[in-house]
Amino acid sequence: MSYTSDDARAYTATVRWQFASTMPRTPHWYTIRKWRPDLDSEFVSFVRHIRFAGIRMDWPDPPARPLYRNQYLLLDGWKYWTMGDPHPGVVPPIETPETTTLINRAHYRATARGSNPAPLADAASPTPHVVLIDAAASGPA
Repeated sequence: MSYTSDDARAYTATVRWQFASTMPRTPHWYTIRKWRPDLDSEFVSFVRHIRFAGIRMDWPDPPARPLYRNQYLLLDGWKYWTMGDPHPGVVPPIETPETTTLINRAHYRATARGSNPAPLADAASPTPHVVLIDAAASGPA
């Protein structure tokens, strides 16, 4: 059985999302793998889904100069990405689904160009303000 967007929705609805208070100008939330050891296999499956069904996008969003190119899963008004390099200082970082330690998410909305999603300004609520078609289920453009 393959992992679906509904599986991703079930996982994201189950785990705790903490606001990243150290980055208020880049509002996002994160969940830590070790917070829910009972959901470890679900965490790894969601990380694989982000990597398989996600798209490569620059960060930060335009017009800023890109610093990173991440794999993002766009789902129900959120963009999800993974972090947690267990081998600091190794370039490029060695991060696998099995060694990933956290998942981030931020609100997104389509830009006028319709290509690179942009974060929503309201960081007070973790509830999505827009609901877009699941990019993983919509197929190629």
